[in-house]
Amino acid sequence: MFLKRIMSRVELGKLKYYKRNPLEKKAFDLVSEIYREEEGSMIGSFFTGRKPVLFSPGELLNIWEQARIMADHGGAFAEVGVFRGASAKVICEVKNKTPLHLFDTFEGLPDEVSGRDGRFKKGMFLAGEKEVRARLSRYPAIQIYPGLFPETGEAVKDLKFSFVHLDVDLYSVTKKALEFFYPRMLPGGRILSHDYGQCEGVWKAFDEFMVGKPEKLQPMEATQVLLAKT
Repeated sequence: MFLKRIMSRVELGKLKYYKRNPLEKKAFDLVSEIYREEEGSMIGSFFTGRKPVLFSPGELLNIWEQARIMADHGGAFAEVGVFRGASAKVICEVKNKTPLHLFDTFEGLPDEVSGRDGRFKKGMFLAGEKEVRARLSRYPAIQIYPGLFPETGEAVKDLKFSFVHLDVDLYSVTKKALEFFYPRMLPGGRILSHDYGQCEGVWKAFDEFMVGKPEKLQPMEATQVLLAKT
């Protein structure tokens, strides 16, 4: 966790000198704001016991860009794996009036950890629904569904989606999320996932799911992967 904080702050420092045009500056300022909200000062963050931001600055910028591109595509947005709402806030800043559906147990990782999932354990990444609701309260058109996915997905089973963000860490939940959202994606819609580059369960779920599919996965910033529906 110490090293992750250091690396993220170094990356933020570098990005500060490259994000010059107004659009990129707006995105960089948002990411910087999220780091301040989540971790506070560089020194103070080491003493709070609070987990660091789980995304690198570059990953948050990529979420911002993918959601921004899809904001006028039609269909709804969704995120599975909300944690404290950092990535959801990024999406909210660019989604305009597009409905955003957020799914999380709010009890940490579910009891679906397998041998493919390495270090992850039930209950990790616990965050409160109340905290997320407060953080996102000023944004329109948001629905939050506490509980296990895809059971909670029944509420949106008749919708079509243009952008879905996954941050679920585990093989089983990744596979179920792909099975649920892939047939509900609009042509040109995008599924962006965290942890493909570092979590065996996530990359195995994607690689198995993509067998026989016409699309090609696009590895992206740091650990992310993008699936663009044809």
